[in-house]
Amino acid sequence: MSKILIPVDFTATSRNNIQYAMQLAKETGQDIEMLHVIQVDYPSYGQLYPMDPMANPSATDGLAPVNIKKSEENARKAYDKLLKELEFSKPDNIKLDTSIRSGLYPDVINKESARKEITLVLLGGTAHEESNSSLGPDGIQMLFEGAACPVMVLSPQAKFKKINNILYASDLQKEDIDSLKELSAFASHFKSRILALHINDNPDFKERIEEKGFNELVQQKVGYPGIKVVCMSSDKVAKSIANYAHNTEADLIALLKENKGFWKTLFGKSTSEQLMKETEIPLMIFNQENKI
Repeated sequence: MSKILIPVDFTATSRNNIQYAMQLAKETGQDIEMLHVIQVDYPSYGQLYPMDPMANPSATDGLAPVNIKKSEENARKAYDKLLKELEFSKPDNIKLDTSIRSGLYPDVINKESARKEITLVLLGGTAHEESNSSLGPDGIQMLFEGAACPVMVLSPQAKFKKINNILYASDLQKEDIDSLKELSAFASHFKSRILALHINDNPDFKERIEEKGFNELVQQKVGYPGIKVVCMSSDKVAKSIANYAHNTEADLIALLKENKGFWKTLFGKSTSEQLMKETEIPLMIFNQENKI
C-alpha cells in the first residue's frame, strides 16, 4: 500500500497538515505515515544535542545534552494523544501509522522518502510561528533537492479542496515527461486538468507548438488526455506563475526541481522558494535526478 509521509512536531500546524493529508489520502486511496524526527546536532567536541523542542522545552538557548530515549517516550505519548484526537475525523478507508527517527532533520526525511511505499512527502509552510524550527526555508530546499519522491508544501492552515486544475510550470525538457507521468497518475484520482505552462524567452516557441502539434505529442508521451501546453514569456517567473495559477483557478502548482538548463540559468534564487512567498496554492516539487 502506498503512503503519504508527514513530518510532525505535534503543533497546530502539523495537525492541520494531517487533516489535509487525510482528505488527500481518502481521494487517492493511500495510507498515511506520521514521522517525528528527533533532530540532533554534532558539535565539534562530540556531544549530542537535540533540536527537538519536546526534548527540552524549557531551554532558553535550545541546547541541552540529548536523551534520545526520553525524547522517544515523549513522542510516543504525544502520538497516543494525537491518535485519539484524530479518531473521529479519520476517514474509514485510510490507515494512520507512526514512526520516530533521530538524526539531521532533512537527511532523515530524505532517507525515509526513498522507501518504496512512500509516494509523497507533505510539509507545512514556514510562515506560521508554530512551524518546526528545525525545518526553515533552507531545510525545505534540502528536501526539494534530496527527496526521492515528490514533495508537497502547504501554506499555513491550508484547507483541502478537490484538485480540479493543476498548473505544471516548466521549460519542457525531457525530464518533464517522467514528472508529468507521475503527476498524471496523481491527477487521475481527481480527473484534473493539467496545464503545462512553458515559460521561455523564445517568442517563436508558441508558433512551433501550434505548427508541430506539440500538445498531441505531450499527450501521447505522457498517456493522459487532460494535458494542455500553454506558453508564456516572462523574466519574473515566480510571480508570473503565481498570477497565472490564480487566473486559471489552479488548485495545485507543480514544478520539476530547477537544477539545470533554463531554470538554472534564468533564476539566481530558487523559483520554488519564491513561489511559496507569492501564493497560498499548494506546491508540488518533482526531482527526477533522485529516482532510484
